Amino acid sequence: FDIITEYVIISHFQTRNTRQLTFTLLELFQILVARGQGIEINTGSLYRGLSFPHPHTDILKMYKDAGGEIITVGSDAHHAEHIGYGFDAARDLLLSHGFRYYTTFKERKPEFHKIP
Repeated sequence: FDIITEYVIISHFQTRNTRQLTFTLLELFQILVARGQGIEINTGSLYRGLSFPHPHTDILKMYKDAGGEIITVGSDAHHAEHIGYGFDAARDLLLSHGFRYYTTFKERKPEFHKIP
């Protein structure tokens, strides 16, 4: 795999903010960075009524702090009207956390694109 996604389960535990969850995520992010793998920011939660994309901003910060740079953007669209939904919010969130590029893959090789 090239990226991990689907942080819905993690977000359910986020309010607890347990030390074990934090340690596990930090360890996961360090492994991903070392392997040249990344994460996805997914805006599908926005059109489902939540106020933030997944992962939550705290988790996104942890990934960045672990040296993470490979990040893709998805909208989890199951209907045409949701394609690209909330990408402006994703852009703003990524820029506010110090990301300057988003990633696409070509033949499983990351390609970095400057965030407009």
